Amino acid sequence: MAASPSSPTGASSALFLAGAATVVPTTMRAFVVKSHEGPVAEAIVEERIPTTPLRERDLLVRVRAVGLNPIDVKKRTNYGGGGAISVPNLVLGYDGAGVVESVGSHCSLGFRRGDEVFFAGDISRPQGSNAEFVAVDERIVAHKPKTLSFSEAAAYPLAALTGAEALCEQGGFTPENAAGKLLLVLPGAGGTGTFAIQYA
Repeated sequence: MAASPSSPTGASSALFLAGAATVVPTTMRAFVVKSHEGPVAEAIVEERIPTTPLRERDLLVRVRAVGLNPIDVKKRTNYGGGGAISVPNLVLGYDGAGVVESVGSHCSLGFRRGDEVFFAGDISRPQGSNAEFVAVDERIVAHKPKTLSFSEAAAYPLAALTGAEALCEQGGFTPENAAGKLLLVLPGAGGTGTFAIQYA
């Protein structure tokens, strides 16, 4: 599932980011997790928080659409454990699509400001894609196919990667050793199963 955020509002302050001649707000709108318990409408609140700083190999992406995955629900509830929020400004969201706003100082894969991209984020980072901007390591970013909308592209990454990892890394399948074999994928109606069937 993917959704597009509403148009960003302006901010009075701005930050010049190295790596590209661009100015972005020093703060951004984001959906911040305030509680691991209770109804989602009360636990997740829209707030303005500091824009995520870039690491050396990060791209700063202006988010146009995000995907929703089971891991978002698990992390929101602290994997069922509840309790107090231990990370300030915790923002969910891993899959996403958007436009590159700035490029980190050590990026080397050729991404430029203005590129349309999609990505599966990093679960270890506290600020995900449910915000105006997200910092993503360029090594887990790809150019968005021109045939896909931002919303369509944001629905792909985690399910597509999980299907590929299940077949290739866990299952040990390669084009050579899989030739002529039959593979039963159960369940096949979800995101991961849908991709795994197509790969097979």
